[in-house]
Amino acid sequence: MRVTSLTTWLLLACPFLPALAGEAPVPGRQVGQQIELPANPNTVPPRTDAERAAERARRAALSPAEMEIERAKNRKQHFDTLREPKPLDPGTRETVSYWLFLPAGYEENGADQWPLLLYLHGSGERGSHLQSVLTNGPAKMLNDPEIAKTWPFITVSPQCPDNAGWSAPQLAKLLDEIQEKYRVDPVRVSVTGLSMGGFATWSLLHAYPDRFAAGVPICGGFDPEAAGRLVDVPIWTFHGAKDPNVPVSMSVDMVDAIRRAGGEKVRLTIYPDEEHVCWPIAYEETPELWEWILEQRAPAPGSRFKP
Repeated sequence: MRVTSLTTWLLLACPFLPALAGEAPVPGRQVGQQIELPANPNTVPPRTDAERAAERARRAALSPAEMEIERAKNRKQHFDTLREPKPLDPGTRETVSYWLFLPAGYEENGADQWPLLLYLHGSGERGSHLQSVLTNGPAKMLNDPEIAKTWPFITVSPQCPDNAGWSAPQLAKLLDEIQEKYRVDPVRVSVTGLSMGGFATWSLLHAYPDRFAAGVPICGGFDPEAAGRLVDVPIWTFHGAKDPNVPVSMSVDMVDAIRRAGGEKVRLTIYPDEEHVCWPIAYEETPELWEWILEQRAPAPGSRFKP
């Protein structure tokens, strides 16, 4: 009873403190939620300290040429996984935690539909502590009560488990559940993500090009050979020119490939002096980004890409 009383006191004293997982959604404030979904098929067993040390020693012994060959091989394997996501096994379930934000005016008119924004964090926020998702991006921004007052999107910020990458099919299932439960405008569903979440944003747009009104991948990348599925998808991608983790060429190559394929709805912003962590500028200092997203609309199913 003491814990419950303390929680209640904190929420009354600090109305924009994120609510604990499982509480009822409160318009104007992020609330932690959980849902049972088919399990993420991209989970791999964690490596032991000895295995990690052996891998570091092996890589340290590679010549620069051998290292470049290995990087190219790993990049291809990564792109293959993003292009052809592993299917879900409906018989294997897991609990997925996520932050849910309903706009402050959500309950004022029960007939209104709202745009939805799916936010995908980077690798550093994986795990089982949902608070870590609030470190960056829209999930962080919505802790600011001034932003929360006027934020126009139903916002969903899930957490990826440890030792896993985002699963496009699982994220699609999460969106299905959210759209069934809340008043989401089906033609104004957008996705954004940073780093690992930037790669996943590309993957979702490629897997479901008709589903999303817009996509905003930040310091991510994808396979340029897959550009044909994305020519009609509004995409605005951001990258730091000095990024040592994900080369800026990954965004440049994707944008160039989409444009060569006939795409005219893709935009690229490169920050010449930024490294990997360029997302605070993109998210927090680019108000026109949110205006641009609100202007986009998804088309009729099947109209963007025909096999």
